[in-house]
Formats: sequence, structure tokens, C-alpha cells
Amino acid sequence: TMIGGDFESVIAGEWGIRGEIAAFTDDSFQGDQPSIVRGRSFDAGLGVDRRAGNYQFSGTVLFHREHTDEPSALERSDLSLIVSADRNFARDRYQLRAFSVFNPSQESAFVRAIVLARLRDDVALEGSAGWLAGEGRDTIGRFADSHFVYLRMKYYW
Repeated sequence: TMIGGDFESVIAGEWGIRGEIAAFTDDSFQGDQPSIVRGRSFDAGLGVDRRAGNYQFSGTVLFHREHTDEPSALERSDLSLIVSADRNFARDRYQLRAFSVFNPSQESAFVRAIVLARLRDDVALEGSAGWLAGEGRDTIGRFADSHFVYLRMKYYW
């Protein structure tokens, strides 16, 4: 069962603000041992968006809390800070997107850049690189050694 709500609004015509909150009254988590731990979780986020010239900027703060029913299981709270920037070039033929996620309590981070080139109306070439740092129990820290680079051709029909 999830109980939640969200909102979006525009402030002064140039700033967008958004928020979301969700409580999961019956949740399950992976414990330290190969077992399932029952409990509850809570997620909340607040973000702002702003267009400045040809750039689109976004910033978000996310809070996640897990509470378990078993006293021996570890409870967890995480705060994540997310920033991103988008820029289109040459009449939207090329697009550059960069974003990062940082979790101060786990000292973990993720940085990614995506470049898209529209070669024709229905064909695009996309390249991306991602770097993960830090080790911890949060989602980012679990993939600390999973850096990646890819190049792919997209065909739209």
C-alpha cells in the first residue's frame, strides 16, 4: 500500500517547482543475510527547474527512509542531491545532457553525460559515459565499480 501526493507549479514564469511524497505502509527490503525483511518506507522530494537561454537546469533533493519490523535489521536514511543541465545545438539537431547524483551520508556519487546527434529525421547516434564513486548501502554505492561507456544507433519508425 502506498499513500502519496505530488505537486507542480510555476513561480514568476521562469522557475518551476515540484514535489512528491510517498509512504509505503507494507514494504520489504533485502537484509544483510540472504533474506527478506519486512517494514515501511518513506520517500520525499523537492525540485526546481529553470530555463536560462539555451540551457535547462534542474535541481532535486530526495529523502528516503526505511524502517524495519525486525530489531536486528539495519534501518536506513538517505539524502540524495541531483543536478542536471541540458543544451540543444544547431536547431535541436544535437543535444548534450549532463547530470550528477550525490549522497552525502554514504559519500557516493554518480556523474553521467549523454550526447545525441540526429543524423536524419528518423536516425540518431547516441553516446554516453557514466562514472560511479564511493561504496555504501545506497543504490549508487552498490554499483561503485560499474562505470560505463556506450555508443548506439537509434532508428525511429
